This record gives sequence, structure tokens and C-alpha cells, in this order.
Amino acid sequence: MAVRSGAPHHAGAPRHGAIDEALKRLAVEQLEAQPEVFASGEGVLDSIVKIYCVYSRSDWLLPWQAHPKREGTGTGFVIRDRLILTNAHVVADQTYITVKRHGSGTKYRADVVAVGHAVDLALLTVSDDSFWVEPTPMLPLAMGDVPTLQENVLVIGYPTGGDNTSVTSGVVSRVEVTQYVHAASHLMAIQIDAAINPGNSGGPALRGAGGGNVVVGVAFQNLPSADSIGYIIPIVRARDGCRGRADAAATPGCKEAARLQHL
Repeated sequence: MAVRSGAPHHAGAPRHGAIDEALKRLAVEQLEAQPEVFASGEGVLDSIVKIYCVYSRSDWLLPWQAHPKREGTGTGFVIRDRLILTNAHVVADQTYITVKRHGSGTKYRADVVAVGHAVDLALLTVSDDSFWVEPTPMLPLAMGDVPTLQENVLVIGYPTGGDNTSVTSGVVSRVEVTQYVHAASHLMAIQIDAAINPGNSGGPALRGAGGGNVVVGVAFQNLPSADSIGYIIPIVRARDGCRGRADAAATPGCKEAARLQHL
């Protein structure tokens, strides 16, 4: 089950908010740049944000009718300068997005730079400079490889039940092709036994103790009919996509990663 907090699952197309083209070009350029400094220690939490999404679904049978707006929440984390990675279903059908940093109550307007529904990944950016530098500069998280079976992982995010960061731990149980609920696609996923609840979607899964604060996956869904079964998207999907060509008009990175999926 892939859901943002406060919202039933829906795989509709997003409505992109207005975003300055110069800002979008800058964000796309950052995709191609390789960071030299990464977040570490307590700075890791500073690079993980809570996402608030106001959304309105379209009724394709009654498109002329006004539809009520609802709000859901999710998690995201910095992967490049001024770029936040999250799940596509967190920002699906969005009309207005805000984000806030760890330990802060201030919300900042965010815009969707790109979205890939098939791989359930999206990129956001924030135009307000103060978001990125106050009280401390936000650094990207390092991205690693696919974890091994029984490897320890930490899932960090903002699940329902509180407003502060939550950290859960578990181990990798399985690595195999799984159905991505958001778009009904079948792609590689990693099964873990750490708790993944609504609101965790889009949050990073890091290697456990001694793992060097390296992201190995993106939390995106759980199995409602079972206990302690959660799924993360391999971070190599986003990492290899960032190394590939960046196409702002379509889906930067996601198409490249999807091609790499075929074995």
C-alpha cells in the first residue's frame, strides 16, 4: 500500500505549480553535478524534510465540477544542491506544496521539477534561499548501492502520529521485482522489516551502524495485510538517473533508471 499521510492512494497525473524557467534550468544543471561534500552525523537529519501537499483529484467523467482540496504529508531528502527527492505519489495531483526542515516550524513553498509515476519518484526545489542555509546549510545525502540480504537499514521520515523525525530500524529481507502500487508497474524493490507508515513515503533508508550515512533506498509502500513488511526503492534508480541525461521537459533521471531496470 503506497499512501501519503491523510490520503488514499491515487495514481493520477500531477498538476505542476508555476515555476520559474530559470529556476528549473538551474535545478536540472544540479542533477548533472557531482556533490563533493555530503551530510554526516547530525547533519543527516537537517537534510531530511517534511512535505505538505495540498491536492485536488480530477474526475475525468465530470471535469467541469469543482473538487475539494485535501492535504497529505510525506518525507523527502536532499540529493543535490537545491533538489529534494521524494515519491511521486506524495505530490500527485498537487496544487500547492510546502516543506519544512528538521526542528523548524517554518514552511517554505516548493515546486515540482520533475516526476516519474512509473518509478514513483519526484524531484522538488525551493526558490527561497533562506530555506537552504538557515540555520545551517543543507548538504546532500550520499547515495550508495543495493544493500545485501540481512543488512541493517535505518528508515528516517515523518510518519503520522507526531511532527518530529522518526527513526526505525530493520534488515533487508528480500530483493526482487515487486508491483509498485502507485502506477501498477513491476520493478525492482527491496523488502525490509522496518516500519513504514503513511508519512514515511519519500524518506531515505540508510545503511545501519557503521554504514557511513549512505542512502540505499527510498521508502514508498508497505503490505497492509502483513506485519513488518515494508518496501524501499533502490537508490541506484535515482543515482544512475542523475548520472544520465537530464530532461526537464519530461522526467529527469527516471527514464534512464527505468531502462537500466531491464535485466
